[in-house]
Amino acid sequence: IYSNQYLQITNQLPSKYIYGLGEHVDKLLHSVNWTRLTLFSRDAFPGDASWNLYGVQPLYMCVEPDGSAHGVLLRNSNAMDIILSPAPAITYRTIGGVLDFYIFTGPTPDNVVQQYTELVGRPFFPPYWSLGFHLCRWGYQTSNHTMEVVKRMRAAKMPYDTQWNDIDYMRDHLDFTYDRERFATLPQLVADLHQHGQHYVMIVDPGIANSTDNYVWYQKGLDDDIFIKDS
Repeated sequence: IYSNQYLQITNQLPSKYIYGLGEHVDKLLHSVNWTRLTLFSRDAFPGDASWNLYGVQPLYMCVEPDGSAHGVLLRNSNAMDIILSPAPAITYRTIGGVLDFYIFTGPTPDNVVQQYTELVGRPFFPPYWSLGFHLCRWGYQTSNHTMEVVKRMRAAKMPYDTQWNDIDYMRDHLDFTYDRERFATLPQLVADLHQHGQHYVMIVDPGIANSTDNYVWYQKGLDDDIFIKDS
């Protein structure tokens, strides 16, 4: 089906062993019993297996009866539903864009992953500390509250490499700011973590507010003409 703001295409699959199509909270192996997976990036805590989360990766890997594998990527950033049916078959329903498919011939699962990352980019080599034990949550209301958590973790002798703060550290949720009242002791918190060989991460949302006066980073973006426009 090809119409304005609605594209649908179905393809038969060689086996029922289908993986990928993230990001969802689900089993690694998808069921082909009329499973619908929605791909539409949103900031949502993990809930039901069908909930769409932060990532959008319209790539599946199919492992065939003889152990060989192939992958298919639909290069389309529009909201979509993907339905897995018992035939087995896969149906794509998207509200726009084009049907731009890439096929990765494998023939092994690791070959499929290598071919996919050759197209979209290889993962970077992370620093060793980033693979350690991290603590993060929304709701640390102050830097002093965060420091209390740090001290409790140390007292309990928990493995603990990195402390995070979510965006509640910001002033009015504005990127590249911090609340100098509630988080007045943030510099001391960070210094203390570093003195103990630990790391600190501040979450930054990829959006610059345009509804606040005297926000230097919005004005700088206008001056440098860096914002994405409709045309």
